[in-house]
Amino acid sequence: MVEKLRTSYRFENNGTGRREIYARIKVQSEAGVEQWGQLVWGYNSANEKIEVPYVRVLKADGSKIAASPDAIQDLSIPLEKEAPVYTDYRQKHVTVPGLRPGEELEYDFVTVTHTALAPGQFWMEHDFAQSGTVLDEQLELDVPKERAIKLKTKPGNDPKITETNGRSIYTWTSSHIEPDETDKEKDKDKKKEKPKKEPDPPAVQMTTFASWEQMGHWYAGLEKDRRQPDAEIRAKAAALIAGKTTDLDKIQALYDYVAPNFRYISLSFGVGRFQPHSAEDVLHNEYGDCKDKHTLLASLLEASGYHASSVLINSGRKIDADVASPSQFDHVFTMVPLGKEEVFMDSTTEVAPFRLLAPVLRDKQALIIPQEGTPHLEKTPADPPMMNRQFSEVNGKVTELGKLEAHVRYEMRGDTELYMRMLFRHVPRNKWTDWVKSISAYSGLGGEVSDLNVSDPTATHEPFKLEYKISAANFFDWSKKKADLMLPLSQISMAEANDDDDTDPVKIGSPVEYVYRLRLEFPAKYSERAPLPFSMKRDYARYEASYKVEGTVFTAERDLTTSINEMPAARNSDYIAFRRAVLADAGQHLSIDSSAAPTPTLSADLKGDELYDAAKAAAERGDFKTSIELLQKLVAADPKHKTAWMDLGRDYMVLRQTDDAVNAFKKQAELNPYDEFAYGALGWAYTTERKYDEAATAFGKAIEINPLSDYAHGALGAMYQESRQYDKAAAELEKAASLKADDAGLQINLGNAYLNLGQDDKALAAFDRAVQISATPEVWNDIAYQLSLKQVHLDRAQQYAESAVTAIANALRNLTVDQLSDRDLALVSELDANWDTLGWVYFARGDMAKAEKYVNAAWLLGEHGEVGDHLAQIYEKRGRKDAAINTYAMAMSGIRPTLETRGRLAALVGGEAKVPAAIEQHRMALQATRTIKLGKIAQTAGTAEFFVVVASSPTGSKIETAKFISGEEKLKPLTENLRNAKIDFSFPDDVPTKILRRGILTCTKDSGECEFVMMLPEDVHSVN
Repeated sequence: MVEKLRTSYRFENNGTGRREIYARIKVQSEAGVEQWGQLVWGYNSANEKIEVPYVRVLKADGSKIAASPDAIQDLSIPLEKEAPVYTDYRQKHVTVPGLRPGEELEYDFVTVTHTALAPGQFWMEHDFAQSGTVLDEQLELDVPKERAIKLKTKPGNDPKITETNGRSIYTWTSSHIEPDETDKEKDKDKKKEKPKKEPDPPAVQMTTFASWEQMGHWYAGLEKDRRQPDAEIRAKAAALIAGKTTDLDKIQALYDYVAPNFRYISLSFGVGRFQPHSAEDVLHNEYGDCKDKHTLLASLLEASGYHASSVLINSGRKIDADVASPSQFDHVFTMVPLGKEEVFMDSTTEVAPFRLLAPVLRDKQALIIPQEGTPHLEKTPADPPMMNRQFSEVNGKVTELGKLEAHVRYEMRGDTELYMRMLFRHVPRNKWTDWVKSISAYSGLGGEVSDLNVSDPTATHEPFKLEYKISAANFFDWSKKKADLMLPLSQISMAEANDDDDTDPVKIGSPVEYVYRLRLEFPAKYSERAPLPFSMKRDYARYEASYKVEGTVFTAERDLTTSINEMPAARNSDYIAFRRAVLADAGQHLSIDSSAAPTPTLSADLKGDELYDAAKAAAERGDFKTSIELLQKLVAADPKHKTAWMDLGRDYMVLRQTDDAVNAFKKQAELNPYDEFAYGALGWAYTTERKYDEAATAFGKAIEINPLSDYAHGALGAMYQESRQYDKAAAELEKAASLKADDAGLQINLGNAYLNLGQDDKALAAFDRAVQISATPEVWNDIAYQLSLKQVHLDRAQQYAESAVTAIANALRNLTVDQLSDRDLALVSELDANWDTLGWVYFARGDMAKAEKYVNAAWLLGEHGEVGDHLAQIYEKRGRKDAAINTYAMAMSGIRPTLETRGRLAALVGGEAKVPAAIEQHRMALQATRTIKLGKIAQTAGTAEFFVVVASSPTGSKIETAKFISGEEKLKPLTENLRNAKIDFSFPDDVPTKILRRGILTCTKDSGECEFVMMLPEDVHSVN
């Protein structure tokens, strides 16, 4: 939270001046420490210098710690290593001393302009904070009273003006409070999300340039001498245009030379300097920023008889035509007048086809600066010089196990072509296959890519072509009777429009042609139902989609063509309807059905590799039961398979079938007695079973095979720690941390070992190293938990635990069943652990009321035995014996109960002999805590799986949304009943958040009763 932010500008008539920024910031979390722990300020060393009056931390006890001179470094930017001529732009780095959550950072930076960029001229712009919380923001502008300036502010941002000592002083005040999530949700309900528009001009703009013509002449003077061709450039130009007969061919030859052969250095216009390097310097350096590349191209053009103009533009927003200021621009490129035609060229992309400007540069006002003539504002071309076209073709075959083998081919021209050329230009060639694999996965088709064939990114005279083969083992789930498939790689994008806006023109975008062709062949056991064909035509666009199933082959064709860039505002609803219909078709599925076939089985002649690939695919989609079934068949047919036993053991571990996992890992070790990973996995399984001696033997064998195995040393150390052999744990963890110094988890475990050995200083140092390596909620939580167990350093433990809870709760605020990811599943489990940790910190501090709230929520969510043990201890402390007995008994049936729980239960029920009965009595009560009774709502029996999102609200918990996942379709209409069901769950605080639960809905025919049993988060492995 920024408590105070003050920015002051002072300018003199000669163009010199200073800018001072003062800030006082309340740092509230570890994330804030990470953000503000080092301050970086850039400046142009040729005409500026930076002064740092102070950087200091205001501690909670009222003391102050100031950054020493040694903490302030003046450094070159990293770019200087690859582009040594750009030495003007430098950075001041200040390391903030001793900053911790709950403390205040205060700093004062002054940038002094000792040499005017434009003698006798000055300018500035400023935007007030629009994100985060800034309680008090002030802006001051101090200029000579007699100096004529152009000052423009947004409506409602009028300044207060005072005059003193021959100066005019303008002051503004502002503040911004970041709305909490509840307010944001209310705003969403009040108004629909509008399409994003380009940013507005800054809130405050000031310049002394009287006109664009005056500013343009200033810049023309800066570059005039730099673009004059010398003899070497004239000779190069003559050689490049030799044999070319038309003006366009000659200009293109020069462009084709500069664009790909001179590396672009990405420095925004004005960063470092406004004046370009000379054309001959750029020619020899073979690199340059936008103004340098333009200067070289302009010089070559001049040598060939063509007089190029400079084009100054803002790539991020439209310029404000009322304010002639250099600060409005961030880019420069080239324009050549050719009779009545204007040839625009931007050589900075390196691979743009001749005359193609990036979309962010088109249809915008720019300042055109001819060398001889009048600078003026002019709009850049609205459309590319060629039709935007994207052709995509997928031809594939699907195996009985749902694996897709396909050939993919793309051909692109225009904007998509430019994007792809730039990607492949900057990705190393040996990484292209991996990059295409990532692109394909991002587009919805993950798999292994081979036989890649890509056009040369610099061969811009022809369309860009890309083709490859892809093998997608997990194309669809063969084990289900029915499946709906999105058509692979069929994304169609259309510009958004605002249905509440009837004033602005409808921006459709440059004319485009999308062509999509798909052919998929399926095994005979499957039947396919094609989507509905669809076509729609307007005077501005046409869309056609056709789908066919012929025998075992499915084909699809989709064609979209648009013909104009924008339409009148009155036709907004027309375009929205057309777009909605096109996107609805793009969302149609291909339905796959094997209901007519027997229960899904595997052909007896399937090969080992096919079984193995199918098992891996099943595990990747979270279907570990199917993966185990496939791997069991594989090892039955091939007991000596190289890795199947290892994968089988891992699958068993996920399903908590530890004995089976032990046997599988033993088989793997028997196959290869030198497989360190098999012994490491065996040690993992034994540790889970708390068979510590066997675990030590297994890890020891792994270390014998590879004495430098960081995993084996670390896992052995963690096992010793769990079994409370802290001296042995520290020794092993020190070795592991030495072998893998960047592992935060190892540092936390090492710190815990030190903590239990009474070596607090070493423990805290290890914890600090963990945070330095990875300042994440998981790390904060783990450290806080270890401190709470020992009941030491509880202030730090609470800060870490609260930061972790807040971070995860915030990450889950926008959870929705329509856009789930595996990360969402992991976040719910993290929140479970974080609630327990914070509750246990409160327990250590003696605040039993808060402890109960957090630990109870964690227990009901995750049912971990250790969390149940915590809750029962809290009940004991609060004198609630019966509740403690019930919870200890249920904890014994939870996930991996602690060794101490049984003894605590025995002490309350009157001895060990009464423990089994108590456990059995409460076993079913555990499932009841996650069961929702829905009543008589169904006329038919069946089961189905659903996701529900449980949200906190002022009136308690509620099921916000529900979504059918799988099972019997006849239960799908009960989605609404689930959404309206009451849930007995209490969030521990008023922080707005949501949790995701997956469950099984079961309805019985005779009674019509239905109930929804929620699965434990740890047992949910897929969002499908």
